[in-house]
Amino acid sequence: SQAEVDQVVGYISQMQSRHPQIDPQQIYVMGLSAGTGLTNCLLVKKPGLFAGGAPMSGPGCTSSGSPSPSAKILIWHTSSDYYSTDLPSVFSSYGQNSGGSKTISNQTLKSGAKSNSYDAYTVNGEARVGMVTLAGMGHGTACDPGTAEDQGGCLPGSSFAFDWDLHSAYYTAKFWGILQRDADPEV
Repeated sequence: SQAEVDQVVGYISQMQSRHPQIDPQQIYVMGLSAGTGLTNCLLVKKPGLFAGGAPMSGPGCTSSGSPSPSAKILIWHTSSDYYSTDLPSVFSSYGQNSGGSKTISNQTLKSGAKSNSYDAYTVNGEARVGMVTLAGMGHGTACDPGTAEDQGGCLPGSSFAFDWDLHSAYYTAKFWGILQRDADPEV
């Protein structure tokens, strides 16, 4: 709802006023399930606010609009999930809005991981809007137990994190380009 969008935007505004060192060009949003719908609505209703987004296993936004053409968006679609059936059309819409061309099709995001395919619209050779399709996975997010740099996210007893040998949060941060920072963020 618009009230939820306004509430999240209010939280971001409060954080920016309390912490003026926050780079407004480095604000990202991601969500799972109903949070995916909210993520999509934030991207289309407040397109200038977010540098990128990651809708994960959930619905699109019923409101019209488009994300910022410069936003880096990585969509996580689970093909066996009733709730995310419209994410492929969201991917096409966002990709066309980016001004890019779909130049990456049916690639594997990580070799050795369970069934996954990666598609992307690129602008000047850089992926702008991507979609990872996890074939056969249910409603949730992909994780990869372990301690390597590209592993994590699996908690014992978690209902919506599936061991897919692919840590979605890591690959999202990599897609956004925020893993190349020189220093740890101030907390």
